[in-house]
Amino acid sequence: MSDRLSSIRGIHIQSGMFGSGADFELFRSPNEKGIPHRVSILFGRNGSGKTTISQQIGRISAGEDCDSSFWGEAQSSIALTAQDRNAIRVFDEEYVRKTVLLREEGLDTIVMLGTKAQAQKRIDEIDVELVEVGRRLVEWSVKKEAAESGPESLDSLLAKAKNEAKAAGWAERSADITGSRSNLTSQKWDAIVAAETDRSRHDVETEYDEKLVKYKKAEGAGATVIQKIKLIDSQRYSEAALVSLLSKTLDEPILTEREERIFSLVQNGKQQIVEYAKEIASDEEIDTCPLCQQELTTDYKESLRQSVLKVLNDEVDSFKRDLEKLRISPIEENELGFFEVPENFLSQCRIALEKVNDIIAEYNQLIERRLRSLYEPVETGDLNLSEAISFFNTSAINANKEIDTLNDAVKGKTALRQQLLSLNDQLARIDAKATIGRYEATKKDLEEAKRELDKAIEEREKLTKKRQAEEAKMSLTDLAANAINGYLANVFFDSTRFVLVPYANVYKIESHGKSVRPQDVSTGERNILALCYFFSEGGRGKFEGSEDSDPQYLVLDDPISSFDMENRIGICSLIRDRAAHVLESNPNSLITITTHDIGIASELKHTFDDLGDVFKGTSNNFITDYLELSGDTTCDLPMRKSRYSILLKRAYDFAISSQENEDESYVIGNILRRILEGYSSFNYGIGIERLSRDQDLASRFGAATRLISSVMYRLALNDESHLKECLDALNPPIVFDRYSYQEKMTIAQCVFVILDYLDEAHVVKQLVHFNIPKKDIEDHIGEWRKKFISEEDEGHQSAKTEVSE
Repeated sequence: MSDRLSSIRGIHIQSGMFGSGADFELFRSPNEKGIPHRVSILFGRNGSGKTTISQQIGRISAGEDCDSSFWGEAQSSIALTAQDRNAIRVFDEEYVRKTVLLREEGLDTIVMLGTKAQAQKRIDEIDVELVEVGRRLVEWSVKKEAAESGPESLDSLLAKAKNEAKAAGWAERSADITGSRSNLTSQKWDAIVAAETDRSRHDVETEYDEKLVKYKKAEGAGATVIQKIKLIDSQRYSEAALVSLLSKTLDEPILTEREERIFSLVQNGKQQIVEYAKEIASDEEIDTCPLCQQELTTDYKESLRQSVLKVLNDEVDSFKRDLEKLRISPIEENELGFFEVPENFLSQCRIALEKVNDIIAEYNQLIERRLRSLYEPVETGDLNLSEAISFFNTSAINANKEIDTLNDAVKGKTALRQQLLSLNDQLARIDAKATIGRYEATKKDLEEAKRELDKAIEEREKLTKKRQAEEAKMSLTDLAANAINGYLANVFFDSTRFVLVPYANVYKIESHGKSVRPQDVSTGERNILALCYFFSEGGRGKFEGSEDSDPQYLVLDDPISSFDMENRIGICSLIRDRAAHVLESNPNSLITITTHDIGIASELKHTFDDLGDVFKGTSNNFITDYLELSGDTTCDLPMRKSRYSILLKRAYDFAISSQENEDESYVIGNILRRILEGYSSFNYGIGIERLSRDQDLASRFGAATRLISSVMYRLALNDESHLKECLDALNPPIVFDRYSYQEKMTIAQCVFVILDYLDEAHVVKQLVHFNIPKKDIEDHIGEWRKKFISEEDEGHQSAKTEVSE
């Protein structure tokens, strides 16, 4: 493990603002004497990526899946083991948030650190979750109860829906179909619920009524299939030929007197008598006239027969035969199948058939009439037999359609019955639609309520078990109090200023023997407590003196924030003490400290340069790298600058800032005052309050004298103590906080205008060492001068307004 940690030279970051990937050097390679670089101070302004780097190191330490990794010599990848990752520890805002928890108990402040703090925070989170789970339990219990009892419960809605279906005639329609009244069983109700339809009630009811009529007819017909009515073939009857034959004229023969009398009889419609006489004359056995009893000789009969034959010649016989052929027999009902058809289908057909037979009878009468008077033409028109037959056939076709429908109904009577029952269910479903809809919705609500209740109960049980596990962690004993109190005393230079006192399984905070309330613990003090706990973790489970014997890599991300300025020296002292112990305890341990404050970087340089001197010549000798974040890489941080130059650079960055820097805003008043105090004391031997009153110096300000004097006066009153006695103090002033961020920027810009009036080359000479282009500096100062110089008469007043309180 030691070789892998000590071989770290840099880190590849591919996250956040470095999403496309960036490589940052953290430690240089050993020098020509083999002395390792074990400490790195990484300076970067706010927003430069310091936090991203520390976060990615934390993710690597935690074994999380990420695209960042450490690299060694020649940027070769380093494969860390789980043991290696556990030896990497990161102190940052997230660490403070996780490891320090303050609670109020009466007038006391209860402190939980590390695992206990995390356990208590998890308990708090679990309690919040339990409250939410409890709310859901109540919510779903109320819904469940509403669905199981009350006017809108499932039982109530089901009863109401059934009553609506029955009240609208479901049972009566069912009796019409089945012949008996039905009970609304659960099975039948399920069928009604399943019979949902988008059709209107009117449409469904109309279809039901039509099918019911068919069903009743099918029931009346029993199980017998009815034969259809036969049609009359109109082609069998030649009405035109008959009319023509009836009106045909026969040629009259040349006759004797007797034959004339016979012909007269024929013409007068007594042809039957003539034919009867012919029959007697042709019968050899008859020798007496049946009418007059006159004896008939053979000669007489032959003579009579010949006379008749002369009148009734072959032409007449042929004509008679033609007439007989055209005689039409009446059409019998049985011939058309009437006897197999129920009477209700025959009414129209009977009327039509009667009309046909009437016409046939009339034609037959005309034929009979002509036969009786062969030589007398019968003139008549068309009697419309074809139309009568057509009308009959039409009536028969219509009747047959009804017969087909009935036959279909008879054949599909079972299916028709089922259709009617289904339509009845649809009508009932429509009648109870609204209530069934509420029932279904309530049923879903109940199912959801039961499901959510089960989930909530299960979740409550899991959360309760988790809470019990976290409570068990709270009961673990932590013996780090003595070490932490020692570190706190180092920071505050006072063993009673901030003390942890064991209390149950946690700690109380006391100051000079008195309890401290949570609201009296500052953010800076909380950060310091977290840092002390961080250093104490290295000794967990180890004997005193060997706390940091294992190799480790400590990363401190901005350990001295703006909230810690009052205790900056104390924190630096603690870092020196613990860094010395870590670096001395194992020659493979590494330390990286990031900061956004060039002043802190300078302080840390003093600290680690001093440690380097202490360890020089020993096996723990080391070199410190001072680096600056620059875009997506690191470069050397110029540290050979006076504290005055560093302050001037901080003030310049603040004066040109485009976004508010809360940390710098907190201390900028003291920084500006220190710059002017340092400049005036060193160059002129006077304080800031006299700088604008000195006539020789004030003359250099020209038209801006009045406004510049006002600004210097404000800076002079920034703190009760004058900085020429205490130039290194960085206590944040209360008075300067009254100004807005923009007003503070204006005052900072005014300070640079003052210095430029006093010495035009001063600011440029100081800042160019920070690689700031000379032209940029001159352009900014030139622009700022315009703010403080107006026209002679109005300039002073308008400038005062711009920086007024």
